[in-house]
Amino acid sequence: MAQSFFVRHKILTVIAVILLLFSAAIIVMSIKLSIGPVGMWGPVSAKNGIAINGYDTVAYLESGRAEKGVAEFSTQWKGVTWYFASEGRKKSFDAEPEKYAPKFGGYCAKAVTTGLTIVSDPSVFEVRDGQVLLFFVEDAKKDWQKEYTPELLEKADEHWRAGESI
Repeated sequence: MAQSFFVRHKILTVIAVILLLFSAAIIVMSIKLSIGPVGMWGPVSAKNGIAINGYDTVAYLESGRAEKGVAEFSTQWKGVTWYFASEGRKKSFDAEPEKYAPKFGGYCAKAVTTGLTIVSDPSVFEVRDGQVLLFFVEDAKKDWQKEYTPELLEKADEHWRAGESI
């Protein structure tokens, strides 16, 4: 009887340690992945001052592809640097940044529907109604596409507008 108590105690201790480690991992991941409430990380998803990991935001609309930009063709907008693959695309963006900039500052559109911002992977995108939407992972994009309604977009817009005032 005493032996089974000690076995159960050891099992419970191991489970508690695993849960503690799992909780710590979630905290570390949330910091590394830049997960936070909408508005917490700024108006544009940027790493080291470079918007959307250096991808050319005009390319999504002009070529339908995710393309890396280069520093040679860059501009400043909303406090960060945007890279483009060509001078022509840079000029297009300079003329109409609101047209070409990804919705929700380039954060994961699916996450914004829940009131969170998660830094996106700019190679995972969708163009819908002339707007560039970026996603954290392919599964988030698939969920977005499966669940999409105008109301879902409005919900995300509401979260985004509320976060802009933070």
